Amino acid sequence: MAISLGIQRDVQVDFSISDVKSAIDKVSSASKSFYQIKSKDDVMNTYDMALVGGFAVVVPVKIQLKKVSDTQTQIVLVSNKATDSGNQANTIVDKFMSLVSKALSGEEITEASVSKGKSGCFGVVLFLIGIGAGIFYLLS
Repeated sequence: MAISLGIQRDVQVDFSISDVKSAIDKVSSASKSFYQIKSKDDVMNTYDMALVGGFAVVVPVKIQLKKVSDTQTQIVLVSNKATDSGNQANTIVDKFMSLVSKALSGEEITEASVSKGKSGCFGVVLFLIGIGAGIFYLLS
């Protein structure tokens, strides 16, 4: 079992800090079940978020926005939580960053676009548990 000791993304975009904040807020409000803002500091330009994916993978992240110029912003995303699901955690972070990029480029972010590609394995697990309980009941 490989343990990831953290995730970091550091990108610079050609958008103002207010545009980036708006994009993060749009992605979060489109699906609070996947991208939850835990706290936000508009003065320090920071976010504490929980990025949720899969059945039980929660990636806590800190995002800091730094003004490079009036039209450029540096986005620094860090997660220091050690996890044994490093690849899945990286995929969750990359999906979030992709959605922020799409929001910045003017694409409408909806709950359907956020949940696109989510497997819905929780429903499958419940279904299998139900089948197992039914078989157990019949055999006993």
